[in-house]
Amino acid sequence: MIDNDHEFKGARHGINAPVLFNGSVVAVIGITGPAAEVAPFGTVIEKMTEILLRENQKGITRFDQRERFSNLVTLLTLREHDDDLVAYLASMLEIDFSLPRRAVVVQPAHGGWPERGKADIYPALTSRLADDGTAFFSVTDQRAIIYTTQSYARMHPFLEGIKASIAHQVDCPLLVGIGDLVDSQDSYWRSYQQALQAIAWTAYLSSRDGSQDTSQFSNMGFGIVISSVPQDAAEEYVSHVFADLPDEKIQEYAELFYAYAKHNGSIKHCSEDLFMHKNTLQNRLNKIAEDTGYNPRDLKDFSTLDAAFSLWGYLRSQKQCGDES
Repeated sequence: MIDNDHEFKGARHGINAPVLFNGSVVAVIGITGPAAEVAPFGTVIEKMTEILLRENQKGITRFDQRERFSNLVTLLTLREHDDDLVAYLASMLEIDFSLPRRAVVVQPAHGGWPERGKADIYPALTSRLADDGTAFFSVTDQRAIIYTTQSYARMHPFLEGIKASIAHQVDCPLLVGIGDLVDSQDSYWRSYQQALQAIAWTAYLSSRDGSQDTSQFSNMGFGIVISSVPQDAAEEYVSHVFADLPDEKIQEYAELFYAYAKHNGSIKHCSEDLFMHKNTLQNRLNKIAEDTGYNPRDLKDFSTLDAAFSLWGYLRSQKQCGDES
């Protein structure tokens, strides 16, 4: 405090208020004027500054923790990673790898998150998973990746909560893929790849009828085979069956084929479902056989067509997802 113009050369009346943070003086606030008048303002500014510093420190701490979780999840999704770095991050974040976990992937049905979606989703998931001391996650531009100990029996309410938290922040349809439970952190990448495979299969099923938004890898059945076929092999198979048929014609045949399969080959029920005369339906089934060389009413040809239509639709949905991302 200076209350005499001659106390220090060049100094003026006023006070210096120290700003304390973690027990140390980190700044000094100087206010000129009669000490008795400006002292109350100094106290207020001093306390406000300390509050701002504490909030800033909390923000930095949250950011650092978020980055550590992001780095850890990224490493765990890779088949080859630095085990020492994983162990270091896990110890910093108090992650117990002795607990079995599975990967759950949530992403928009079309492209990446809307504007500010990534920034808004992170605190929403943090709040949602606050009471679950075993789950951890990261959010990328394309998807949210969650590692959880949840069993399949408890998965439905868990996912409903996750989807509700994300949907509250972003206005877009969501797709979910679930990997298998793994016992070792060296296998986390496999559960993650399974979740990606499941979400790709979900995207295909959703493009067919829009009725499904979640798939578990272990429940994919035929989808595990279709989604595992290398792209070049899938394209060669599709080309072998459909030759030069345009996509519009393949789509028309696919809708007819799946309706026929849905009703177990019943011409009566299939024609009713498609609002089509039975003779017209049979003529169109014959047309599939004529254009492809495979007769859907012949059991030995049915599986060939089933695989071809599934691969064609899967490749198409993957291409659409790639174009949107």
